[in-house]
Amino acid sequence: MAEITKQAGDCHSDSPAVTVGKGWTFVVPGPPQPKERARRGKSGKWYTPTRTAAYMKKVKQCALVAGVRRSEAGLYELTIKMWFKDRRRRDVDNVAKGVGDSLNGTAWADDSQVVKVSAIRMGTDKDNPRAEVSIIPISEAEYLDFLAETCRS
Repeated sequence: MAEITKQAGDCHSDSPAVTVGKGWTFVVPGPPQPKERARRGKSGKWYTPTRTAAYMKKVKQCALVAGVRRSEAGLYELTIKMWFKDRRRRDVDNVAKGVGDSLNGTAWADDSQVVKVSAIRMGTDKDNPRAEVSIIPISEAEYLDFLAETCRS
């Protein structure tokens, strides 16, 4: 059963952050932002584009407000459901990459610990574009069971 942990404040004032079992689900308001490639400035230094950096900061803030923290499991399942404000083409895998990278140091030490990813385009919502992020810590045994079941299929 889901338990309300606290309001997501700046992240999503009308939707509570929820702890689901041993994981977390939280909403990142606004249009999901695909992670853009790093750019090289005039000085030759590489930088993260402003839109990408701002979205990654927002994802991390929403995760912290939701109470997301590293678990002892060491492995994670990440699900991202996305509602865009229009039907323009966007790569959901690039949104997932940005979300995963933004949670480094918060949900996990490094996103290489994520062993299952689902990135789902849920459709359009002109009035409330958003990403719903679910993080579930999984044990090594659960992961091995999942692999064994997947190989049997």
